[in-house]
Amino acid sequence: LRGMGEFYIDPTFSVTKVTPSGSGGGAGAEAWAVDWMFSGTWPLPWRPRVRVSGVARVETTDEGEVIRRVEDTWTAPKSLGAIVSSQLQPRFFDLLNIFNSPHAEFPEQAVVEKCNGYIIRETPPQVVLRLSMELDPSEPEMLQGYFLPNLAFTGQLKLKGKKPDELVAMSPLSVQVESVESEMFGPTKKVTWTVPVPSQFGLDAAATLPPIVSLDSREEAELYPSPRAGASASVEYVLEPATRVAGAPFGTE
Repeated sequence: LRGMGEFYIDPTFSVTKVTPSGSGGGAGAEAWAVDWMFSGTWPLPWRPRVRVSGVARVETTDEGEVIRRVEDTWTAPKSLGAIVSSQLQPRFFDLLNIFNSPHAEFPEQAVVEKCNGYIIRETPPQVVLRLSMELDPSEPEMLQGYFLPNLAFTGQLKLKGKKPDELVAMSPLSVQVESVESEMFGPTKKVTWTVPVPSQFGLDAAATLPPIVSLDSREEAELYPSPRAGASASVEYVLEPATRVAGAPFGTE
């Protein structure tokens, strides 16, 4: 870990779960399964962010004071070659806009099962910015959730000066649209956007991220579309548990 911390830029290491896994190999030994996550920016011109998840089997003495043995297994990606192919290779726009736009960070995903026409992948726990609002039916351009409303932004972005704010590109962003019966609008749409938070902040969002300004205290110009009084709207950081998603190639039946 010390060597990785010296090589990567802004490295983070998080333990997501520790569970007993039976007796160890020796007399009086205990074994533990430790789920972990690591991320760091590889020192290349297009600044790719590498993310790795794994499980360490740790054998200790009965008292847990001495570690006897550690066996590490990467779960996503499963090898250095997989990191190079899925996270390090620059994309076309990374090279076209080098130094102008950061390489998009993708959560590491483990392939759980390949089925007929689709693949099930598991994403490890991650912190996301989740915002939702009931939409005014008189604003049809918002009804399909094509773009983020202004309430997604938690502060002003400093682009000039001696030390401008660092930009981090995240993917994928997910949008959920559902029909609801609103107290304010009657039948309408409720849209929920889920935006991944950069992994360099770790999994303790409350301690490492700036607080979200409440919607009631913001200027109306900061909110577009502006949530109407009485309509449901919220924005918060959420620690999302490990999730499994089934995906199919675009255009298949």
